[in-house]
Amino acid sequence: MHKFKQRVHFGADVSFGPGAQVLNEEGIGAVAVATVVAKEYGVGFMHKTILTLSSVVVPIVSVTTGLGIGGVKLYDFPVGRIKIIGAEANLALSVASGKQADFTDATPQGSLGLGSVIITNPAAFSTDATDDDIAAGVAYDMASYADSSVLLAANSGDVNFASPLDLVLNASVAAADIDNDVTTEMLASGLVVVHWVNLTAGT
Repeated sequence: MHKFKQRVHFGADVSFGPGAQVLNEEGIGAVAVATVVAKEYGVGFMHKTILTLSSVVVPIVSVTTGLGIGGVKLYDFPVGRIKIIGAEANLALSVASGKQADFTDATPQGSLGLGSVIITNPAAFSTDATDDDIAAGVAYDMASYADSSVLLAANSGDVNFASPLDLVLNASVAAADIDNDVTTEMLASGLVVVHWVNLTAGT
């Protein structure tokens, strides 16, 4: 079956055919780092944002003998009251050779999640709800400084957020797996998918 494209009144390219999606450039957000590429789908106020991450740097800081924690903002949602319908991710985590000396062994473990604020509490991942209020945190387990498939929770449930809203990738590293008082980083690659709606009138 052939696919056809047509420019429609809301400024999107529509592809008709099996499995077709509607590209939407109206009322979208913006990526926050150069190593993230966004593809936007939807109609009007309904959105599906697919982010492709390519070796995104996730800064990690360990405080004394506690966890290593850190995060990176991936995406700025537009102004308005944003309702997150669901979010999921399939990511690969790794530690570059120049940063491996900051870890105690080649098998770091910890947690990864999608939140609205960069993690700051070293007590434990998810101590603050904003660590993973967009997609719930899950455990990762590296071998040779890499975990090739970290699957984040498929749906956080319907959650409303007041503007401004950021999409943040947060991470922790177990205290036993990272040196004390170091500033280091991990790399994240893969896909993040977020379904969302802007509830603000006029959007």
